[in-house]
Amino acid sequence: MTTLTETNIQAFEDNEYYQNIVSQIQDVIISTDENLIIKTWNKAAEKVYEINAAYAIGRKTTELLFQQYVGNEREEVIQILLSEGYWRGIVKAITLSGKVVILQMVYSAIKDKTGKHIGYTGVGRDVTTEAKSKKAVESFASILQLLDESFLIIDSNFKVIFLNLNGSLYKALDSDYQVGDSAFKYVPESYHRELKNYCFRALRGETVNYSIEINAGPKFYLDLTYKPIKDDFNSVKCICIIIKDLTIKKEIEVLQQTKKAIEESYFKSRKFFEEFMENSPMPAWVTDRNGTMHYMNQAYLSSFGFSKVDIGKSIEELYPEELSSEYLEVNKKVLETESIMERIEKVNCDNNCSTIKIIKFPIIFKDEKMIAGWCVDISDQVALQESLFQLNENKNKIMSVIAHDVRGPLGINANFIDAIIDEYESSEKLNILKHLKMLKNGIVKCYNLTEELLLWAKSQMESVKFKPVAIDTNAEILRIIDSVMQLAQEKKIEIEIDLCDAEKIYADRDMFDIALRNFITNALKFSEPGNKIIIASEKTDNKLFIHVRDFGIGIKKALVEKILKKQNNESTYGTKGEKGAGLGLVIAKDYIEKNNGEMFINSDEKSGSVFSFNVGFA
Repeated sequence: MTTLTETNIQAFEDNEYYQNIVSQIQDVIISTDENLIIKTWNKAAEKVYEINAAYAIGRKTTELLFQQYVGNEREEVIQILLSEGYWRGIVKAITLSGKVVILQMVYSAIKDKTGKHIGYTGVGRDVTTEAKSKKAVESFASILQLLDESFLIIDSNFKVIFLNLNGSLYKALDSDYQVGDSAFKYVPESYHRELKNYCFRALRGETVNYSIEINAGPKFYLDLTYKPIKDDFNSVKCICIIIKDLTIKKEIEVLQQTKKAIEESYFKSRKFFEEFMENSPMPAWVTDRNGTMHYMNQAYLSSFGFSKVDIGKSIEELYPEELSSEYLEVNKKVLETESIMERIEKVNCDNNCSTIKIIKFPIIFKDEKMIAGWCVDISDQVALQESLFQLNENKNKIMSVIAHDVRGPLGINANFIDAIIDEYESSEKLNILKHLKMLKNGIVKCYNLTEELLLWAKSQMESVKFKPVAIDTNAEILRIIDSVMQLAQEKKIEIEIDLCDAEKIYADRDMFDIALRNFITNALKFSEPGNKIIIASEKTDNKLFIHVRDFGIGIKKALVEKILKKQNNESTYGTKGEKGAGLGLVIAKDYIEKNNGEMFINSDEKSGSVFSFNVGFA
C-alpha cells in the first residue's frame, strides 16, 4: 500500500502532474478535504468505482460512493480518524452498475504544519476475488495480526483453518492447536455444548462475546469474541474466534481492589483509632527518639494548654529546659530497655495542680522506634490516701489525747478527791479549798479537751449541719470577747478592740463563734501575762475581714503550713502551761471554709502572730 503525506497532498492537490503520478499506482488512492470533497481520484479508483476522475473530483464522497464499513458505521470511522489519525478495515462498495467490490482500506486524517485538520486520504486494495476464497480468510487474519490479537479461524464444521496463538494462551488453553484440528480438541467435554451454541450463533451472523476464567495451575482470564466472516454476498463462510488475554489486566484489577480494600481497612482502622484516641478522657501522645511530638490527642492538648499547631514541635520547644531534659532521658531509657516505665508527677493540668501517673512504652511505626505515653489523673486517689493518712494520724492523736491529756488529769483529780476525803476531818478549810480549786482546774481542762475532741469529731464526720443566718457582726464579736474576758483577766492580758462599722454578715452562728473564740483563746494562751491582744475588723467590697493579733511567742513556719493544710496534730503548752489537743485551729479552718471564707496566718517567732479570716455579707 502507498501512504500520502500531508505535505504531498497540500502541495499537489490541484496539480495535474501529481494526478498522473498517483494514477500509475495500482492501489485505489482517494483524497478529500475536511468536508469530504474529492481532491484526488486515481485510475485504480476509476476502475473499481467505474467513475472517471474528471467526474469524481470536486464532488462529495457521500453523494458519489455507496459503501459499507465492515464492523463500523461511517460516523464511527470519521470519529476514529479524528481521534486516532487513521482507520484500517474492510469496505464493501457498490458501483454504478451494481457490482459489489470488497476493498481492504487504510484511511488517514491529514493535517497541515500547524496541526490543523485539512482533509482525508484513503489507500485501498481490491480483495473482492480473495474474499470468495481461502485468501479472503488469510487477508482477514493478516488484518487481525496487525492488531496483535490471538485468534482461531474455524469453518462451518468447526475445523481450524487459520490460527495465531501466543505462548501464554497455549499454556492457558493447555493446547497445541494445528490447522485441521477440531476447535474442541483441547476443550473439556463439559464445555462442548456451550461453545457449539456460540459457534452456531456466529454462523447465523451474530457476534458473540463473553469472558472466561481458566484454572490451569495459575489462573488465566480470557475475553472471547465469536465473529462471523462473510463473503460479498453476505454469507457466513467461517468464524473468527478472537481471544484476548486479560490475565495481567485482571491481576492488576485484583491488586488494585486488594490495595483499595487494604487502604479502606487501614483508613477505617485509623479512623477508629483516631475516634478512640480523640475521645479518650486520658491524655495520650507519641514522640520519636529525638523528642519530636508526632501525636497529641485532644485530652492532652486541652490538659496541657497546647493546640494542633504544636504537633510536630520538639519537647524542648514545649516544656521548660529542666522538664524537657528529664522527659528525654526517660524516653531514652524506654527505647534502650524496650520496657514500660511508670512515674508519678505533679503538673499543672487545666490550670490546676494535679498529680498524674505517666505510663510510657515503646512502639514501632513505619520501621521507626517511637515512644507512646498515657497519663492518668490520680489526684483524687492521692487526696484519698492523704485523707486516710490524716484520719489515721487523727485517730492516733485522739488516742494520745485520751491516754495522756484526759486520762492523766482524771487520775490526778481522783487522787485529789481521795486526799480530801481522807483528810476531811483533820484538814483545815483553807487547805480543803486549795485542793478543791486544783480539782476544779483539772476538771475544766478535761472538759475543754473533751469539748475540743467532740467538735473535731463532728467536723470530720460532717454531722454538723450548716445553718447560715444574718448576724449583727459587731454585737456577736463583742459577745464572744465577753465570754473569754475572765480568762484574759486571770492572765492579766488586755484586750484591745478596733471594729469597723460593719453591716450584717451571713454565716452559721455557732461555726462563726467557735472559729473566732479559738483565735482569741489561742492568742491568750501564747501571750505572756501583762501583754495585750488586738481584735479588729475591716471591710472590703464583699467580705468582712476579722483579725486577732497577739504579741506572744509566735509559731514556727512548718507548723503554720500544717495548720493551713489541716494536718496539725501537735499540741503545745501555753505561756502558763495551758494544754490543748492541738485541734482547735484545724476546727476553726474547717468551719471558716464551710462558710465560704478563707483563713490566714502571719506569724513571727519573736513578735507574735496575726490570725485572720473573712466571711461574706448578708
